[in-house]
Amino acid sequence: MFVGGLVMTPAVYLWSHSLATLLFASWLNGFWTLGAFSWYAIYLPELFATNVRGTASAFVFNASRFIAFLGPLMAGELIGALGGLAHVALAFSVIYVIGLVVAPFMPETKGQPLPQ
Repeated sequence: MFVGGLVMTPAVYLWSHSLATLLFASWLNGFWTLGAFSWYAIYLPELFATNVRGTASAFVFNASRFIAFLGPLMAGELIGALGGLAHVALAFSVIYVIGLVVAPFMPETKGQPLPQ
């Protein structure tokens, strides 16, 4: 999912010069991005003990929203400083690289009982 998002970000913002290409590239980019979010919903609750699972999952999902609200507030400044929307999108696509680096170090949960 992370590799697909990383590849599709430049396709959407740099290589889409027609409406049909843009729509198709955006659809593919959304597929990879939403695939990563579906992984979070399945995997993250397995990392927490039963008595805190709901709270921990809610915190993980909502903490990113509290951080992400800064993006639209700073978008104009970033677009001006980095030279356009495409450059800002490519800079933000580094999050996919972080996902690729971190994911292999996460604990394996297959065949393991849920933490109590």
